Amino acid sequence: MNKELEELRKKFRIRTILFWAILCISFFILLCLNGLFDNSSDIRLVLLDSYIYLLPIFVVELVLFIIKNSKLKNNLEEVYYKEFVEGTYKLYLSDITYEKDSGIDKSLISESSSQKLGNSYKSSHFIRGIYKGHLYNQSDVIIKNYTDDPFGDGSSEHKLFRGQWVVAVSDKNYQNGIYITENNSLFTLLPKTLKEKGYTKVDFTNDEFNKLFTVYACSGADAIYTLSPEKIATLIELHNKINNKFAITLVNNHIHISIKTNKDFIVCNKYFGKIDYEQERKKYKDMLQSIIKIIDMFI
Repeated sequence: MNKELEELRKKFRIRTILFWAILCISFFILLCLNGLFDNSSDIRLVLLDSYIYLLPIFVVELVLFIIKNSKLKNNLEEVYYKEFVEGTYKLYLSDITYEKDSGIDKSLISESSSQKLGNSYKSSHFIRGIYKGHLYNQSDVIIKNYTDDPFGDGSSEHKLFRGQWVVAVSDKNYQNGIYITENNSLFTLLPKTLKEKGYTKVDFTNDEFNKLFTVYACSGADAIYTLSPEKIATLIELHNKINNKFAITLVNNHIHISIKTNKDFIVCNKYFGKIDYEQERKKYKDMLQSIIKIIDMFI
């Protein structure tokens, strides 16, 4: 158990409870002052008057709460990262750096051509390290597309991707490019960007693999040579292990791994209740081991 982490969590809980306690007490006092307990009072008018006075109090308290807790929350997340994420990643990577507010550059993501980039891109929780002498990059990525409503009622939001994106450098040069995706996911349809580059679907002799995955490549021969029976067996194993849909793009000397989790992966949201330290470490270790298995196949 990390004493510093538990102390920070305790402070966060106390501040949160005090915020809601002060708000409730303020509301009760306003009800009393406005005559709620006077038999002649109209309860609807009393509540309306109380809400009018309570609103600015709530706004002021909320702003103060956010300001006071922002530094505490940042400290908590930093300790959480060192305890669970960095501690796990150091078992596999060297020269690790972490930047909470930075991420993989959009231009590097666009290299894969496997994901529409929309018009809104955000990346954070950037981990960089060295794996077996090769550069390793990972971050949380959110890609959205906003379109104007033709009837002039604002814009609509369409989330194209949210999850983890990994880019690892390989000794090999996948000049023609190979795109591997799990079936029954939003990745399955061949993106227009790949179709324009001459990618076509490649079928394999392994029926189970064809049922679980779809492969696109410019050269079917290259794809079949790259995805040996041993690698196909490993991908089937990973399909059963990773709970979220994933895709792999091999292009130039990069291995792109995108895992659609629909949430940030490297983030602390354990403010209340007990933390299962072993389970928390296992969550990061299992995901990293799966990522490394993929990298080892194609590095």
